[in-house]
Amino acid sequence: MGEVAAVASAMAAVPPLLCCAYLFTLALSALRPPRFAASRSGHRLAVLIPAHNEELLVARCVRSLLAQTWPERQRRVIVIADNCSDSTARVAGEAGAEVWQRTDPNARGKGRALRWAIDRLLAEPSPPDAVAVVDADSLADPGLLEHLDAGLERSPAVQAEYLVLADPGSRRSRLVALGFLLFHRVRLGGRAGLGLPAALVGNGMLFARALLEEQPWDAFSGVEDLEYTLRLRLAGRLHAMRVWFPRLGRQILRGRLDLLDAAVDLAVPPLAILAGGVALGAAAGTVLVITGAPAGWAVGGWSLAAALLLGFIVVGLVAAGAAAADWLALLAAPALIALKLVAYRRFLSGFDPGRWERTARTAERPGQAVVGGVRIDAMTMEAVRTRLRLAFGSGRLHQVATVNMDFLARAQVNPEVRAVLNQTALNIPDGAPVVWLGRLRGLQVPERVAGADLVPLLVGDAARAGSSVFLLGGEGGAAAAAARVLQARIPGLQVAGVLEPPRSPLEAMDNDAILAAIRASGADLLLVALGHPKQDLWIARHAGQLPVSVAVGVGCAFDLLAARVRRAPTWMQGNGLEWLFRLFQEPGRLASRYATDLRWLITIAAGGLYERVLLQPSEPA
Repeated sequence: MGEVAAVASAMAAVPPLLCCAYLFTLALSALRPPRFAASRSGHRLAVLIPAHNEELLVARCVRSLLAQTWPERQRRVIVIADNCSDSTARVAGEAGAEVWQRTDPNARGKGRALRWAIDRLLAEPSPPDAVAVVDADSLADPGLLEHLDAGLERSPAVQAEYLVLADPGSRRSRLVALGFLLFHRVRLGGRAGLGLPAALVGNGMLFARALLEEQPWDAFSGVEDLEYTLRLRLAGRLHAMRVWFPRLGRQILRGRLDLLDAAVDLAVPPLAILAGGVALGAAAGTVLVITGAPAGWAVGGWSLAAALLLGFIVVGLVAAGAAAADWLALLAAPALIALKLVAYRRFLSGFDPGRWERTARTAERPGQAVVGGVRIDAMTMEAVRTRLRLAFGSGRLHQVATVNMDFLARAQVNPEVRAVLNQTALNIPDGAPVVWLGRLRGLQVPERVAGADLVPLLVGDAARAGSSVFLLGGEGGAAAAAARVLQARIPGLQVAGVLEPPRSPLEAMDNDAILAAIRASGADLLLVALGHPKQDLWIARHAGQLPVSVAVGVGCAFDLLAARVRRAPTWMQGNGLEWLFRLFQEPGRLASRYATDLRWLITIAAGGLYERVLLQPSEPA
């Protein structure tokens, strides 16, 4: 049995060994990158910036593109404000960009936005000679357009170098930057050194007009760059591999050997997965040797794969000109690999090809932290009220989510929930575990801001501001009972409307009637008690049609106001034990949910500890 297991281990090592050998070859090639002369053409270039709720970063991107060395008369900078519910369009216009607004809730995603804009450009009387794509969160080097245009002499599709700016005080940030360096400068640069066709990475791409007319953009998944690369190769990563690898294989078997490198490149998994697999295989082989299997068969292939992978990293960093601090940051690589493997697992469990994929914003504003992939605002109750008082009468929707542990748990497996919670105006820490997790990440969360406490205070603020309120949701008259309680407590309160839609799935709700009732009421504050995630998804999906200034998902607040549900004693609320009180009230409904929440609490806390202990800045020497 030992010999059979050893042979099986050796055979299992072959695929990762080939992948590591391919990467090592690219690293050697990257030691002597190709040099290209600067472009002197008169091409007219249009730069498209697809942006979905990017008001915080789009201006920086626009300014960097307006500062290009490429002649101003030969370039256009166009921001596609795609299904935005924030001020992306206004901010981009003020920064100097040409802004095209697109609203199509049934065709979301970067790929759809690009196809719409490219079709519009090509239909103009004098279309540009080439179209570039730059992500809204990017900072373009001044010579980007000149470099891209120079590439048109060799290929109708060009990819620029795409790197990440590292925070010099953070090991994690530096490791992420090193990952981009190895992929874009070493792996893609090595392909260029070998004379292989460029692979597109979604950002910093340029396409000749003739190419777009012959091969229209029709890649609409979250990996639209890979899709378009392979479509171009056939016509003349995990998701893309599943879709395209069989097609590539069939073409190669029919004699298209020029596509072999594309198949090999597509077969190489992300570095974290490859490193984790090699480590696991080597460990299994070692166990076999200890139990008596032949050492050569059991660990030979895995050892060679590990050596080649290490060689790719070492030679690659030399080729990329990595700094001394970059080498030191590699000490924390095992922790980052573990975190990325968790992220890939989540990706596989909830991949939506049509959604916008944005880089995590871990420091978009002071007083925020990302906990389990969800932004949390560290604010006191009074600070939340002040922020929302200023919003009343603004005419611009401010969505507020009262985030508890169930919100975080659902965000791990539901991409739409995660996306919505990262687009809201405020995510207040409703649950005690959220407060604890925020503090674990280093965020100074001053207190828990319970939605049940916020609702009557916020309604009072609205009344004093002359704004009316609309109550949507609840069951069995709870909304109407809550409205009566609020009117009795708050002098001058205007309840503009109460509506309890029948219980139904989100997709089956009579949204036209609901929206018409809210519009007719003239309310400026909307309280939605449909339960999470239904209430928060409903607000986000209809953000562009809601005339209110503030919309809050309030969970069971109507039942609490109507005294149909009792809250835990104050001492339990203050010590993070309100969940226990609710569990005793509704064990049948909440036991399973709390078990799931506990599992994710442990997982997110472990990830927070990894990042806090191993990936945060080290003390200065």
